[in-house]
Amino acid sequence: MRRHPNPMDSLWDSELTHFLEPRRLRKFFGGSGSGLAGTLPRGRNVRVELPSTRSTSLCLPKLFLYWPEKSKLASNTLEDQTMFDQTIDRFVLATALGIAIGALGHQAISSEKPQIARTELMNIDLADMPGKIAHMYTMELAPGLMTPRHSHPGHYLVYVLQGTGVVEQDDKPTLHLSPGVSYYIHSPSAKPDFWHSVWNTSQTEPLKTLVVLINERGQPATVFDK
Repeated sequence: MRRHPNPMDSLWDSELTHFLEPRRLRKFFGGSGSGLAGTLPRGRNVRVELPSTRSTSLCLPKLFLYWPEKSKLASNTLEDQTMFDQTIDRFVLATALGIAIGALGHQAISSEKPQIARTELMNIDLADMPGKIAHMYTMELAPGLMTPRHSHPGHYLVYVLQGTGVVEQDDKPTLHLSPGVSYYIHSPSAKPDFWHSVWNTSQTEPLKTLVVLINERGQPATVFDK
C-alpha cells in the first residue's frame, strides 16, 4: 500500500482501539498539541483532537472520521487541506487504520458508557385516534457527539432546551440548533424517510431537547439507516 507523506506520521502508526457509531470512527493516539483537520463536502466530518499535555490512558487525543452515505465525494476521496495538505483515498485510510470496509455498518464496538440519554416524561394513548400513541421525553447528546443516520416514523416535534448543534438532512439545508429553536419532522410509518444525523457542535456542553413523538402503537421511535 502506498504511504502518504504525513507530518504527523507517528499518529497514523498507532493502534486502533475501537470505533463508535455507524460511519464514525475513533482512533486513539499518543502525543500532545492541538489541531483541527479537514472536512468533507457536507462539512465537519473529520476532526483531530490532541490534549495540551502528554497523553495518558485517561487523556488521549482522538481522530474522528464520518462519511455520510450520500455525501458527494469525488473518487471516494477525503481531502484534508488544514493539517496534512493531501488527498487520501478513504478505503486506503480505512485499511491503514486497521478497519475492514465491511465494518463500517451499524454494529458498533464501544467500551464507553452510552452518550445519548433519553428520559421518558409521558406515554399515552390518544383519544379519538385509535392505535395512535404520544410520547414525550427529553434527549441529551454528549459534547461532540454525532448520531448515526436515522429517521423517526410518525410526527416528531422538537424543542431545544440547552446547547448548540446541527441537523444534517438529506438534500435539504442544514438546520442549526440553539436554545429556543423548534422543528417538526414527519416520516411515514410504513416507509420512513427524512433521513438525518444530529451533531452536538459543542465540545463542553450537552445538547438537550424536548421531544413529542406521535406514531403507531408498537412502532419504534427511531429507525437507523441500513
